[in-house]
Amino acid sequence: MSETTTDPATASESGGMDDDKNRGFSAVALALGFVVVGVGAAVMATSFPDRAGIVPITVAVPMTALALFIVISETRHLRRPRRSSLAIAIRTNPFLWLGAFTALFYLVGAVASLGVFGAALAQVRGRQPWRLVVPIVAVTTAVFFVIVEVLLGESLYRGVFLERIS
Repeated sequence: MSETTTDPATASESGGMDDDKNRGFSAVALALGFVVVGVGAAVMATSFPDRAGIVPITVAVPMTALALFIVISETRHLRRPRRSSLAIAIRTNPFLWLGAFTALFYLVGAVASLGVFGAALAQVRGRQPWRLVVPIVAVTTAVFFVIVEVLLGESLYRGVFLERIS
């Protein structure tokens, strides 16, 4: 039996197993924080008067579901050692994803960002096939639009680019 050891001097450069586990634990901790915030927001929103709780619940429920998905996904991946690369960093860094969604939301608005971000998240992070991603994202985006714009009669944020076009 041969035993392999990792040189501490090169472990951080090569993205050793400990670095990957630390990143995974950080993602799990952050996702668990989002679960707590999402559940708390949903519970608080139930006590709001009239329709005031609709938007917090609309945001809290999917956020909590996605955070739980990240917890499950990351805990599964913590068991496997990973190599460091830019693709893995992009795929696993929740702060990059949150920043990308915020920028996309600001630029193109709620409906377009939901569609584009949902497809990117499922494809890049979840590695799902396009034939599965496209219909699910299209239906989810359409349902979101119908609920907010049609049923609730609320206007969605259109984004900087879409506002300038119209």
